[in-house]
Amino acid sequence: MSRRGIRRRLRAALAGVVLAAAGMPPAHAGDAPFEFAPPAPLAAAGVQRTRLGNTHTYLAANAGRTPRLTITTMPAAEIDTHFGALSGTRCINLFLGELERTHAHFFVASQMRPLTVAGHELTQFRWTGEKAAATLTGVLSCGRLGAHYFVFDFVDELGAATRSFPRIRASLRALVLRGGANAPASTAFAE
Repeated sequence: MSRRGIRRRLRAALAGVVLAAAGMPPAHAGDAPFEFAPPAPLAAAGVQRTRLGNTHTYLAANAGRTPRLTITTMPAAEIDTHFGALSGTRCINLFLGELERTHAHFFVASQMRPLTVAGHELTQFRWTGEKAAATLTGVLSCGRLGAHYFVFDFVDELGAATRSFPRIRASLRALVLRGGANAPASTAFAE
């Protein structure tokens, strides 16, 4: 089966879980399972809550700037019950499919250097694509940290990323997981 076919099946499975989850209580509707201080020029822009998780968005304070960071958290017990445990590949592919659909000339590559978040090393994928006449680049990473799956996605214009990405990486290293999850725990996926 082709990559596109696999992505379609994963999206269909995710849509099925969303529909099946309509009657599930939002066990994760409380506070974020982390503490995070975004780097300049990013500021918290809001939280989008769904049945499967919450996405915390950080945008540039200057409306004319592109940098954006999203941190999506999903309660692992709930996801595992409805999907089965997410492997690193399966987790990443759910999100790469959306990026590929929304960016022209999309290209992605796995990186040798991991993304370090709260003392945990996660596989990261670097991507580039075009959107609204701008060439963008981003980093996408997904992993289980404590009781949650986390998805980290940050993006900026190609030329500006050399300045914004190091600050974002430093802030993610300093992220603090709540509930004692900073102890080493299930950061590696079984493939």
